[in-house]
Amino acid sequence: MDFFCVSDSNLWVNLEMYTIRKDNLFSHQALIAICSHFAAQQEGSRDFYDFFEFMYTSNKFKDCSTNELITLLYSFYTVHAGSVHFLRLLYEDLLLRLDDKTTTYDLLRVLQSYSEISKDYPKLFMQLENLFVKRFEQ
Repeated sequence: MDFFCVSDSNLWVNLEMYTIRKDNLFSHQALIAICSHFAAQQEGSRDFYDFFEFMYTSNKFKDCSTNELITLLYSFYTVHAGSVHFLRLLYEDLLLRLDDKTTTYDLLRVLQSYSEISKDYPKLFMQLENLFVKRFEQ
């Protein structure tokens, strides 16, 4: 659920067009926050999410934090968007980034995001399992 709770479709369409046209005005943090709010409201066209996927593959988000990367992943999961290639790239990035500093909440969001396609990503789930076991042992 998004705290904006705005249901005016014209507003969302205009925000989407502005975001795509003026993406160079926004930092990667702001773009990820925008994507998250769109997903929480179940707004945004396929073109909007394809645009974010393109920006990720173009390394626009290469300097984002682990939390921001997980927020982007969870946004795509929320609206059932994202290509197989995109999810594979996120998977490879997450394998390198997930560690003991990742919050339990973020680990659960990763687990939920990949749960429907878990058989394709066994290394990620083994890593998540190890991180959860470490937390439970503390």
